[in-house]
Order: sequence, then C-alpha cells, then structure tokens
Amino acid sequence: MPGDFVAGYTEETEKVVDAIRKSGIEPVNIAIFSEPFAGKTTFLNHIYARFRGRAARISISHSDDISYLKEHLKGIRENILFIDDCHLLYDRKVDGFEELKDLLDFIGESTEKIFITSWNIFSWNYLNKTHHIEKHFPCRIELPEFEVEQIRSVLLAPYISGDILFESGEKNGIEHVLEFKSYTLNLKRMDKKINIPYPNFHYNLLKEKLSFKKKATPDEVAFTKIKENSSGNILLSKIIWEKSLQGSTIRVTDIYSPSYEVKLEYDTLFIGFLILSMGNISKKRLGSTIGDEIDITRSLSLLLEHKIIRIKDGICSIRPEAMHHIGSLARNRRLL
Repeated sequence: MPGDFVAGYTEETEKVVDAIRKSGIEPVNIAIFSEPFAGKTTFLNHIYARFRGRAARISISHSDDISYLKEHLKGIRENILFIDDCHLLYDRKVDGFEELKDLLDFIGESTEKIFITSWNIFSWNYLNKTHHIEKHFPCRIELPEFEVEQIRSVLLAPYISGDILFESGEKNGIEHVLEFKSYTLNLKRMDKKINIPYPNFHYNLLKEKLSFKKKATPDEVAFTKIKENSSGNILLSKIIWEKSLQGSTIRVTDIYSPSYEVKLEYDTLFIGFLILSMGNISKKRLGSTIGDEIDITRSLSLLLEHKIIRIKDGICSIRPEAMHHIGSLARNRRLL
C-alpha cells in the first residue's frame, strides 16, 4: 500500500526532490500539508528514504511534553531534517506557541540546513493566519485529492485481475423505463374512492437506453462513486471500499456513503474541530488547552455518541468517515 500511495503523488515527489537538489542556490525549506488520512507521513517517509544518508527524521508526538525539541535539534549533525506532524508543536491558547516559535527560530538560524516539514492543513491554515508561518517555507506543497484512476490503482493493488466482480445493482429490463402510478378518483355520489393505475414513461431513460453512446461500465461507475464519497481521500476511499465489498462483489447501488446529519452545539463542534486540526491529541492536553471554558467531558461524550471521534488510551482522534462533516460544520461556523 505505501508504494501505491506515493504513486499518486509523483508530481509532488519531483517538486520536493528538485527543491532539495537546488539547495545552496535558493532557499528550499519545505512545508507539506494535507487533510488527515491523506498519506502525508507515508509521503514524507518516501522522500526521506531517498536522502537517508544525508538526512535525519523526527516525528513530533502527541505527548504532553514537547519541550525537548529545541535541544534535540541542536544535536543533529545531518544537513537535511525531516520533521513530521509539526502542528503538534502548538496549543490553541495564549501561551501555547513557544515550542512552535522555537522550531521556526531554529529554522531561521540554521541557514546551512534544509527542513522538510509536514502539517495538518487545518492547523497550517490557522497558523498561517495568526503567525504567518509560510514565510519560513519558500516551497509549499499541498497533497491533492486522489483522482478516480489513482484510487482504482490503490484499491485493486492487492488483487489479481478477475478477483473482484462489479455489478450495477440495477434491475434490468423495462421496469426502469415504465412504471405504473396510481390516480385516486373520488366518486362523490357513491361516497367512494378508487385507485386507477396508469403508465408513466421515463423518456430520458428510454432515450439513454436506445442511444448508441458508450455507457460507463459498473467498475467505472463504482470508482467514480467512491471518489465522490471520499472527496479523494485515500484512507477514506479504502474504508468505503471495505464497507462496500460483499464477498468478492462490489455492487454500485450498495456503495457505502458516510452520512452525518447531526448538528453540534458550538462548544462541542469546537472540541471536534480541535481534534480534527491536531490529528490526534491527548485528553490531558486537550484539557490544558481549553481550561474551564468548556465542559470537555460532556463534549467528548457527545462526539463519541455520534461516532465522530475515537478515544483510545487517552488519545482522541477523528474518525475518517466524520472528517468532512466536521470540516463542513466548522466552515459554516467560521472556525476555519
């Protein structure tokens, strides 16, 4: 799967590699950002593997203690530094940006080094508005949505040709073109109602069936639908695939579509959005960030009840299926 992930980012790979090779000619510090579950860590690891002999790699943890970073960076001798999940260096509170500032200061002072960093796009956008962090990274790369053929390639990689059967799931024959509806006739003199059936033709569908245009095959429709339901997010595409697969069959009409109708009050939405923008965060750190302004226990309970987040070993994370719903709600409430 990692190789198939990276294959979807060929252009972005070339851009990063080209920027590194130009080191010494122009500034090349790089910021890579994406929504959660888009494969940015896999992508970063792929680039790191190409420069392993000259590079060091750091992964920022969701641990509550991140004050070690500054001293750790000073001890690294390699001239290329890969730093994953840089958005975990800040907390959304008044005094919550010191570790992030330490990193940005170190980048500014270390002109002989190249920094390749990765960020959650929601945090990146927030930090760019509040701290103008883009000025530290002349090369900025947003990992794009996967297209239909890229999703097909990743999802079918574990199988050989013919393993998966694709079906439309639609009934064949005239019943889609012709249906019978019922007209209710009131017979006042008899104080009676009767239902009279009458035929209803779907002329557009009939025209389509009689046309000579090439129709999309069930597999083409299936992967297009998966792309639409996932917005091109590759992990969410994989979840949709697994929930839609019935034995060895994918039926187009039964493809899973994440659906959340729940509306959240502002406080609960804010907590959900914080979790989304951090990728994952400990309950302890979340409590330190929010303080007493919001009843965190209640908000987390509601988010769990609506299957928007997971909590494991004290670490809160967004469910991939709920990611776009929370993002949409946050956008409507101007949290973005």
